[in-house]
Amino acid sequence: MGLARTDNYHVAKVTNDFVPDQAAYEQVWKEAAAFRSSNGFDELLSNVAVPIRIIHGEEDLHALVGVTAPLEKASVNYLLRTLPKCGHSPFLEVEAKEKSYDALYEMIQC
Repeated sequence: MGLARTDNYHVAKVTNDFVPDQAAYEQVWKEAAAFRSSNGFDELLSNVAVPIRIIHGEEDLHALVGVTAPLEKASVNYLLRTLPKCGHSPFLEVEAKEKSYDALYEMIQC
């Protein structure tokens, strides 16, 4: 529960039979960290030709500038929607779940 507790604002209790694969999770994030530290995103972002859509919770402890700064550096156009009373997982948040779906719907209509 540790990381989820810090990542989110007010998550609804969810019960299911899904058991996360911790080894796969750790491997993916190890690869992601290596990709990020080698500036892999710089090359990818230079090829982006469509606006990026961002939904960000106002209570998300992951800094928004970590997402927007690389986009701005690469001159990538983006559309940002922030959600109040929302952490890192808007689709799980009690107060923001419906608003996150509304924001996503609006963004894909553009």
